[in-house]
Amino acid sequence: MSTATPNVSPAVDERLSWFTRICYGFGDTACNVVAGAMTILTFFYTDYAGVEPTTVGLVMLLSRCFDGVSDVIMGFIVERTNSKWGKSRPWVLWSSIPFCVSIVLIYCVPQGVSDFTQFVYLFITYNFCNAVCYTALNLPYGSLSAMMTRSSHERDMLSVTRMALSPVGKIISIYRHAPAD
Repeated sequence: MSTATPNVSPAVDERLSWFTRICYGFGDTACNVVAGAMTILTFFYTDYAGVEPTTVGLVMLLSRCFDGVSDVIMGFIVERTNSKWGKSRPWVLWSSIPFCVSIVLIYCVPQGVSDFTQFVYLFITYNFCNAVCYTALNLPYGSLSAMMTRSSHERDMLSVTRMALSPVGKIISIYRHAPAD
């Protein structure tokens, strides 16, 4: 049994700059711009797209089950990823464009079709957006801090910065100018 410690590059244990911390926090700001815009999704589906509230509720309920399962699956996928960019970074890069496309798709509800067709469309696009794309983007993003440094203090500072900048994204997404007097 060997008592040797694993070979860790010195850069992994160095102190992270405030620029790095803030850039990491802005990643969560961006995710929350989209998440904030999705808070009005139920209102949009029922009041603008004309989808029955029971259909929207059923889609949201069933989707929570898929979302919980997809989180676990994505965790296993990230853990088994080995690339020159690490375990998490490739997933953040690879899932960004599909996530953008999925956001557009959830707001493009077909009109003049049956309730069942709308249910299927909502179910597929909402789950593609949340259970697939958002999970493939946000779960690896959250694990990046543990891969950026081995210092618990630095990981704490990354988390503090991330959580401090996170609400800025929601504020940006719901901000509206007051009507001119």
